[in-house]
Order: sequence, then structure tokens, then C-alpha cells
Amino acid sequence: MHRFCGLVLGVNSFHAFMSNEGHSWLKDSDLYRLFRQCKELSALPLVHAENGALIQEVLVFTYLILVMRFCK
Repeated sequence: MHRFCGLVLGVNSFHAFMSNEGHSWLKDSDLYRLFRQCKELSALPLVHAENGALIQEVLVFTYLILVMRFCK
């Protein structure tokens, strides 16, 4: 993170996604570490604070309803 911030590249914010399981799904401890690093760098953390497990459950439920509805 340090090399992206500052005068050379000028990055002043970092995105964190909480809903993409297997790719960039961050745990609370990871977010806390990100916030601490951003504070050190005077950067702004941006968080997409969705509940990945709940999204997955709703998608499975919706899929099952569609399958039941169209396979009759």
C-alpha cells in the first residue's frame, strides 16, 4: 500500500469488498488491518459492506424457487 500512496502514484483511497467469497471476501480482522494502514497513509478506506453469506443463501433460495416453478 505504501508504494501506491504519495506523490508518485497519488492513490488516496482503497476499496474493500465483503461479499465476493473466494476472491476478496474480507473478514473483520482484515478490515481492521486495512483501516489501520489507511490511517497511517492518510488514505480513505471504501467498503462495500454486504453480507456475502446472506447473499449466497438468498441466491440459492431464489434458484430453488425458479427451478420448482419452471420444472412443473
